[in-house]
Amino acid sequence: MKYLWIDLETTGLDPVRHGVIQIAGIVEIDGEIKEEFNFKVRSFKGDAVSPDAIKAHGISIEEMKSYKPPNEIYRTLIKLLSKYVQVYDRTDKFHLLGYNAKFDYDFLRKWFEKNHDTYMGSYIWFPPLDIMNLACFYLSTERATIKNFKLDSVARAVGLKPKEGLLHDASYDIRLTRDLYQALRSLNGKRERRGKHLKD
Repeated sequence: MKYLWIDLETTGLDPVRHGVIQIAGIVEIDGEIKEEFNFKVRSFKGDAVSPDAIKAHGISIEEMKSYKPPNEIYRTLIKLLSKYVQVYDRTDKFHLLGYNAKFDYDFLRKWFEKNHDTYMGSYIWFPPLDIMNLACFYLSTERATIKNFKLDSVARAVGLKPKEGLLHDASYDIRLTRDLYQALRSLNGKRERRGKHLKD
């Protein structure tokens, strides 16, 4: 199984109007981490920048301008993905995983299109696999005790200890998302064993 764990930082909430400024991820194949990446990328000319986005991730417009141009990062990302996927084999693709994964999927697809590439689907299956939805299912009985369903709050609910100063950095957030997934699987396994024991 080929997993592409991915998290983006953006200049807003609309994939059409706003841009991508950080793409971070983990390539996992059959349970083994093969590669991690963290690209800081300049947004496209004309991409709007929301003050709320700057407040969330703390990246100034001046810093964004210092990042590498999107066409350069696009070529680097395609080269990376092509190491693990046979692009002309329709059965060979990554499953994209993330927290609120549709947000990242939609932004990444639009970013591909802004790079004049409408074939992101040659590398990545649709739909993405959303760890937020998985957490909502596994933590349904505890949901009332969790103040919100942001990544850091849910991570704390399963015993993880997110580092406040690193949140909203895509590289940190995607590692935390993967850790959350593993914690949820462990929690579910314990519950299943406990249920089996009670039945016995």
